Amino acid sequence: NCDFCKKPIEKLSKRIRKVNFCNIYCRSKWLSINQLGSKSPTWLGGISFDPYTIKFNDKLRNSIRKRDKYACNICNKHQSILNRLLHIHHIDYNKKNCKSNNLISLCNNCHMKTNFNRDYWYAYFKYVIIK
Repeated sequence: NCDFCKKPIEKLSKRIRKVNFCNIYCRSKWLSINQLGSKSPTWLGGISFDPYTIKFNDKLRNSIRKRDKYACNICNKHQSILNRLLHIHHIDYNKKNCKSNNLISLCNNCHMKTNFNRDYWYAYFKYVIIK
């Protein structure tokens, strides 16, 4: 049976961590109820809601983009090809640490990747990218 709607599962089910779903709709509804906030496996105590410091302003972000030659430090795509500004990522994930050696330019796709497996990305930026 589907773990969301309790209907019998006739087709091949979608499985997430030993949870069965009869279709994509039930899967997405279950995830929206069970994987948000503190129930999410990526929950870090709500630190994403911490405010940025006043030092993290447009002037600083633009200087980091310029330093990085307007290219993502992971995929090397240029900001002009993406048709949007690059994100500025805090390497140590501390929003209050706005030193230039803690900030790096990333495209939206690569920045989303850095939200998972933070230990890996911290080491990657500290020991591979920053020399």
